Amino acid sequence: MKLFVNHCGLQGILEAAWNSVPIVCMPVINDAEDTMLKAVAKGIGLCLNKETLTSESVLKAVKEVIKRKKYKNNAKKMSAQMRDTPISAIDRAGNFLEYLIRHDGAKHLQLSKEKISFVEYFYLDVFVIVLLFSVILGLSFYTVLRKFIPNGK
Repeated sequence: MKLFVNHCGLQGILEAAWNSVPIVCMPVINDAEDTMLKAVAKGIGLCLNKETLTSESVLKAVKEVIKRKKYKNNAKKMSAQMRDTPISAIDRAGNFLEYLIRHDGAKHLQLSKEKISFVEYFYLDVFVIVLLFSVILGLSFYTVLRKFIPNGK
């Protein structure tokens, strides 16, 4: 694969980098912009601006990333860095499973959701406060508007 065009999602960027594929991306949602800035700073591709996007700008970016070898080389370098781990994923998973067995399920690492009440778990306390605030605000507006708008008599 010579090039990957995407929306700057983190998973897509990581997959492209893992496979040494340069990118052309266009951030669509807010968190994608940060991902795009990091990818461009690493030199693995170019970014398109969605406000000024034209077919010419897409074609220009695609041609540049394919033509200039620095993007492919940087993607290869990033892939090598990602793959260079002291322990493989299979060994890491095995070690973690052994840890869980040795420590009886590792209760000390589990979230405390079992220790909180039904009201806290479903944020019912927050819901009640927001509901009360909304009712009070609505009644206040109703009272003020009733004083200033005639009844129609």
